[in-house]
Amino acid sequence: KGGVWSYLKAPKVDSVGAPINCPKNKCWLHLHGVTNFRNYAPFYSTETAVGIIMGTGNVGESLRFEEDQVNTYISRDGGLTWFEAHKGAFVYEIGDHGGLLVMADDVQRTKQVVFSWDEGASWYDFDMTGESLEVDNIVTGPNSTSTSFLLYGTRDSAAVMYHLDFEPLHQKTCTGVFGPDSVSADYET
Repeated sequence: KGGVWSYLKAPKVDSVGAPINCPKNKCWLHLHGVTNFRNYAPFYSTETAVGIIMGTGNVGESLRFEEDQVNTYISRDGGLTWFEAHKGAFVYEIGDHGGLLVMADDVQRTKQVVFSWDEGASWYDFDMTGESLEVDNIVTGPNSTSTSFLLYGTRDSAAVMYHLDFEPLHQKTCTGVFGPDSVSADYET
């Protein structure tokens, strides 16, 4: 019930495989929360993507707010371990029970969306538009099981919205949610 608190263990390497060097007694992962959501996307999880948590923050002694210090992180085991998903602050959404993760730059104007079909182990970029925009958010259905997303933001002073449908990529839909650990299930306990 909150009686014992501890720091989040920092990843050992960054998203490009370089070692993260910081003093052992001052090397923790710090994530931005809902109290400062106007700056960066807060940590986020959904009940239909068991174990997946995404967040923006930094590794070090304390939480940082400088754009060049903030990166995007993910945990696949409910927050026990973390790794850096991407350099920079991104806004993100979870789909397909956590099997599909979609992100876009949250600080700089962008033409790209970044996505993962394997819980963030690998990421792919694609250009969604020829003209850059400021992304406000990415959303999906209320149960986060869809492979369709809406990305909205602004270009100059005009509102823009993109429908991102990953279904045509023909990735296998996860099965066996009600029978984890069975031979035909994609889920394990």
